[in-house]
Amino acid sequence: MQRPEAVNQLPTIMNNAVPAEDYAAVAVTVESLRRHLQEQFAASSVRYEEPFIRLDDQGTVITGTIDMLVETGDGFWVIDHKSDQVDKSKISAMAEWYYPQLKAYGDALTVINPNKIVKGIMINWIGLGMLTVIEIYSPS
Repeated sequence: MQRPEAVNQLPTIMNNAVPAEDYAAVAVTVESLRRHLQEQFAASSVRYEEPFIRLDDQGTVITGTIDMLVETGDGFWVIDHKSDQVDKSKISAMAEWYYPQLKAYGDALTVINPNKIVKGIMINWIGLGMLTVIEIYSPS
């Protein structure tokens, strides 16, 4: 769920294909993550589906959408939601697989917002209810 306020729209979006109690579970999960971020990182803002565009060093246009961008007093945290059906034992390999995508997001933010650092990048494993810190960020 990228936008927590959209939970009431899920039955229509999903054409009522999912039991009603599952929509409520999604809302509880989203609220739990939001609360965790606020408590753990003292988030001053949480933005969802944050688009970006920038040029890399070779002049190539890089575009993307950050699932969740958490801003704190001392920097940003990039969070990507993954709904893969992954076994806990494979999280490390899957994080490595997604790392280039998330690193590109962090690099873009350091160019777009040069006065605010990226503190870290994370994956929210939706199916497992886990949040994994991939890197405490250091720009390339």
